[in-house]
Order: sequence, then structure tokens, then C-alpha cells
Amino acid sequence: MKGITTTTVVALVSVAAAVDVMVVVVVVVVVVVVVVVVVVVVVVAVAVVVAVAVAAAMAVALAAAVMVVAVFVHGLTFNVLKLLMEADPQLFDECSAKHRADEEEEGRREQEMHDAKVKV
Repeated sequence: MKGITTTTVVALVSVAAAVDVMVVVVVVVVVVVVVVVVVVVVVVAVAVVVAVAVAAAMAVALAAAVMVVAVFVHGLTFNVLKLLMEADPQLFDECSAKHRADEEEEGRREQEMHDAKVKV
């Protein structure tokens, strides 16, 4: 191999070594970027899971609070009816009968209106 000198070989080896170092640096940079992306995706996924869990817990707590209030209001209503019934049983019976009659009349009118709409 004429024309190839020691200096040329040393220069080629130096270039090859520099290219190897650059390839290693590029691979390391790509690996770091991939790791960062994976970490970000995992953090976002965990944040979403935590947010969903917190929202679900809040919904359950709200539903429980609504149930407690509903039971409380039902109890109060029952107590008021009981007090009214004990205070004047005859008046309570008259009012209850009128209320039932009014409800039946309203139901009958709603049925008539529904039937009239169906005919049209």
C-alpha cells in the first residue's frame, strides 16, 4: 500500500475514534430523551389516576352526605306528621282525606290530558 503513511493511518484512526465517540454520545442522548419521555408519561398517568381516584372519592362522599341529609329530612317530616296527627287526629284525618282526593283528581286530569294528546 503505497502512499499510505503512518500519519494517514493515525488520522484515520483518530477520525474513526471521534466518530465512535459521537455515535456513543448520540445513543446516550437518545436514551436519555426516551427515559425522560417515559418518566413524563408515567408521571402524567399517575397524576390522572390520582385525579380520578380523588374525584371518585369526592363523589362517594357527596353521595353519602346526600343520603344522610335525605334520611334526616325524612325523619323530620315524619316527626312533623306525627306531631300534627297527635295534636288533632280528626283534623289530620280530614286533611289527609282531602289531600288524597286532590291527588286522585290531579292524576285523573293528567290522564285525561295525556289521552287527549294521544288522540291528536
